Amino acid sequence: MSTHKRPVAQMYDEQFVHVLTIVWNTANQICSKRFVPFIPNLVAAMERHGHLRITEEIRGKLLKVSPATVDRLLQNERRRNAGGVSHTKTGTLLKNQIQVRTFADWDDVSPGFFKVDLVAHCGGRKPTSSGLFDLHYILAETIQQGT
Repeated sequence: MSTHKRPVAQMYDEQFVHVLTIVWNTANQICSKRFVPFIPNLVAAMERHGHLRITEEIRGKLLKVSPATVDRLLQNERRRNAGGVSHTKTGTLLKNQIQVRTFADWDDVSPGFFKVDLVAHCGGRKPTSSGLFDLHYILAETIQQGT
């Protein structure tokens, strides 16, 4: 019995991976299990609007690729984007001027008191705010039980 493996013919070349990456980025880098069923509609729309030109061979491969294969082919691209992009930076100017308070210090009950947290909502490679954000204003009135 031979211990040498036969070389496996490579079905997906660099050109295919490049096209797959473009389509995947257009789909906002969603997971492969959701991406693969979406490929036929997305490729058709991209071609219809002139954003993608591919050969019949690549189109056929795109329509047959499995989620596991997509994960394998895009692993380098995922690694490259793993850290994400942060748009917030630690600033010493404000940090030195704002008093740090622990949970025990938050006993302010005067009207108009509030606390604020500044964040950047980012998704993918572009700064965006995606999702639903509910703003709630809670009005509380202290009613003293009369005698």
